[in-house]
Amino acid sequence: MSGSIPPSIFFLGLPDLKNLVSVTLTVRGQDEDVRSKQIKTCRELVLLYSDVLACPALDSFSDITVVIAIAFFQTGVLQMFGLRRTLQVGH
Repeated sequence: MSGSIPPSIFFLGLPDLKNLVSVTLTVRGQDEDVRSKQIKTCRELVLLYSDVLACPALDSFSDITVVIAIAFFQTGVLQMFGLRRTLQVGH
């Protein structure tokens, strides 16, 4: 690989921020490593639902910050996901 790769620039349209909502999911229970469950849950959310942005909260080992469209939140999919995995869903 003697040649260098030229820099690339990508442009994306920004979504209307008025149509987005931030939700906090909290991992409940102490039966396993909370941090591990937090990271696994984030990965699962991102891989299962293409409309979801999820990341571990920087100030907590048990919180997950999720950004989704209001319409997707109103379908109840995230709430059912949290219920099945014993997560507390906050607004």
